[in-house]
Amino acid sequence: MNRKRKAELIGALVLTFLLSTIGIAYYGYTKVEAAVNETYKPLRYQSDKRSEKVNIKEAQPLSVLLIETNDNQVNTLSFFTLNTDTPSTHVVHVDKQALPLTNEHDTEQIVASVEEVMDVPVDYYLKADTHVFEKLVQSVHKVEVQNPEAFATDGYVFREGTITLTPKEAHAFTTFSSTNETAEMDKKKRQQQVLKSVLRQVGTIHHIPQYDDVLTIVKDHIETNVTFDEVRTIQKRYREARKDVTQHVVNTKSDARNVAPTLKKHLEL
Repeated sequence: MNRKRKAELIGALVLTFLLSTIGIAYYGYTKVEAAVNETYKPLRYQSDKRSEKVNIKEAQPLSVLLIETNDNQVNTLSFFTLNTDTPSTHVVHVDKQALPLTNEHDTEQIVASVEEVMDVPVDYYLKADTHVFEKLVQSVHKVEVQNPEAFATDGYVFREGTITLTPKEAHAFTTFSSTNETAEMDKKKRQQQVLKSVLRQVGTIHHIPQYDDVLTIVKDHIETNVTFDEVRTIQKRYREARKDVTQHVVNTKSDARNVAPTLKKHLEL
């Protein structure tokens, strides 16, 4: 199943934050770079899906696996392929039940399992604990966001329109997933709204002292095999890939086999 529309790259969930120009402007390139590089966790796992590492400086098609966890358990998996020539992005929402996982705590195994089932390489991964949103809001006390559709979850009712969220409400707001086919995309848009609201606040004079807290939260709740320089290169060189986004949902291995040829073609493999 897929749905095509223009949208912002979901990977901005983490990339927007890591590349915050607000942080660089107020705290300097070196301090932000050092904080982001502390999230760097290279993989020991050696993929056999590529003969050599993708060249991001030349904007070769690449893939990114976004792993969301909740209390050390895999919550959701979103797999992206980006191609600047088309230019387009494919987003695959992968049900963890479709993977041969025996240890959800092992990032290496998660990456290897996705490669095995999807039959394409995972060039980069970004792993984020969903509690990061609660912690970020905690650092600025509350955030204001636009909720496009009313819903209720975890004992909270979120009305449509402009709403203000406490840290606990932010966690519920950013982890809710409906049964709609666009549920994962909608959830990540809500997450991005919370991130942007936090960043807007820490960029003000009143909240500048909180930026140290924000950087600490990033270090504690995010890990990736992308370096700071690579993040900046991806943000710059793959901007065009955001123009057209096609979504897929993989609930079974059969779904994975069906979408694999499309992803291989998109990665030019």
